[in-house]
Amino acid sequence: MALLFAGKPKLKAGAYPYQDAKLFISIRNDLVHFRPVTQTHGEEMAREKQLKGKFAENALMLGAGNPWFPAKCLGAGCAQWSGQTSMALADEWTARLDLARDYNDPAKNGWPQP
Repeated sequence: MALLFAGKPKLKAGAYPYQDAKLFISIRNDLVHFRPVTQTHGEEMAREKQLKGKFAENALMLGAGNPWFPAKCLGAGCAQWSGQTSMALADEWTARLDLARDYNDPAKNGWPQP
């Protein structure tokens, strides 16, 4: 709505970072609003098809017989991809609105650096 009110072009729903942010939100929704689903062993679920290849699987679950989601999905690779996706969306949004990106400047945001 901010882009609309500012008269700026909206994000393209079929392009990056919008699509990855939508997937990121779907992971959150699957966890927060969990509903049990029957899954046949070896069957690839829709979420797995959408996310496979975007990040490394949870190394602690490699070779385990657990379903891909959430066991093999949620790990360091997913966390890193989620952070990059969120940053890309924030960068695109602030660029379209011509806003300063203080979150990238350690002197302004006060966050500790790794």
